[in-house]
Amino acid sequence: MKASTRLTCFGFLFLFFGWRSGLMAQTETLSLSRCLALAAQNSFRLQAGEAEVQAAGGAYRVELARYLPQVAAGLAHNQLFYQQYNYRQQVGQALLDWSAGDWLLKTADIQKKNLLAQQANREQTYLEITHRVAQLYVSILQKQVNREVLQNRFNLLNEHLQISQALWQAGTRTQLDILQTQSAINQLQEEMLAAELEADNLRQELAKRLNLPDYRSFRLREFPERFFQMDSLSNLALQQNPLLTSLRFQYEAQQLRLREVQAARLPHVQLTGGYFLDRDPTANGNSWQVGAGLQFPLLRWGLGKSQQQEIRAVARALQLQQAEISRELQIKLDQLSERTKKLWKIYQVEETRFETNRQLLQLATANYQAGLITNLEYLTAQKELAENELTKQETRLDYLLNLIEIYTLTNQTAKIAQLQGE
Repeated sequence: MKASTRLTCFGFLFLFFGWRSGLMAQTETLSLSRCLALAAQNSFRLQAGEAEVQAAGGAYRVELARYLPQVAAGLAHNQLFYQQYNYRQQVGQALLDWSAGDWLLKTADIQKKNLLAQQANREQTYLEITHRVAQLYVSILQKQVNREVLQNRFNLLNEHLQISQALWQAGTRTQLDILQTQSAINQLQEEMLAAELEADNLRQELAKRLNLPDYRSFRLREFPERFFQMDSLSNLALQQNPLLTSLRFQYEAQQLRLREVQAARLPHVQLTGGYFLDRDPTANGNSWQVGAGLQFPLLRWGLGKSQQQEIRAVARALQLQQAEISRELQIKLDQLSERTKKLWKIYQVEETRFETNRQLLQLATANYQAGLITNLEYLTAQKELAENELTKQETRLDYLLNLIEIYTLTNQTAKIAQLQGE
């Protein structure tokens, strides 16, 4: 080979591996907490919730402004026509109107409770996003484990196929062993492709939620092998669940609306003052005017009573909704707690079983090569070990996913990052 040709080949290889290294460098490793932060940052639902909180804050400030006197100004012009003469009248006047009932009964507290309810709703939206992203994260890791287990089994089957072909050529085994092994490899390839498709679908959804340009441009950080113990139920506070908090604030807001009905029955204090410009030639001329008064509501046609009935009915409905949701959340929490305890025990059993199956496969490999067992017996032992390994890893990730569900249910999102040591 000529020197120039060798240099060209080396240059091409250098560029190729440099380009490949560049692609690998662009692949970002994401932790669960990083994924949650990106999902919250790019969530339209969370942005809408923030806008609703700002709107509720504006409504609260509007109601606070009603505690202060409302001042208005007016100008008027009158042209009067008499038989003997005509003249003009002009008036400039300021009006101060103060709703004493709103100030005395603090009706703005209603909007304050609505503001707190909207903040709780926004927090509930964040928990729902957290739950879905964590579910996707763990599911992708499960598919990744599945792919690794299948790949390891695929490599073992290929090695076994080479051994079967050598034994067939030596006349100690029949061609049936080769065909059985090839059939197992083909079936395994189908499973690997199906698992890859499911993993791609999950990664695409996660990439969309995180606003990442390509679902292949990131890796997910693994959870540590050690198990995290679940907190006891006595430390789990459903009272911190934002859905229940929102309903509680809504109920309190309805109760405060009774003050609003009472405030409407109290008088308004009004003060007026202005300058009266009178062009009547027979009158005394221009003058200043000052007035004070109280405005009482008289006949409201049962409006207050009907409003009270409506408020009490809505408050009762909210109270019952809160009781029902609290019961449903408690049922779900108890189920998650019990399932998490069972998963821990199952994992311990599967670890023991995995060690037994590993030894069984080693023995089956030696016995097959010695002609003591059939090919199907060997394939069965290999398949059981792979399925056992997959089940063990999936149980570990299911355990972590249950912990995440418990933390989101009880609004303990800070503990989710601790699952990866952050």
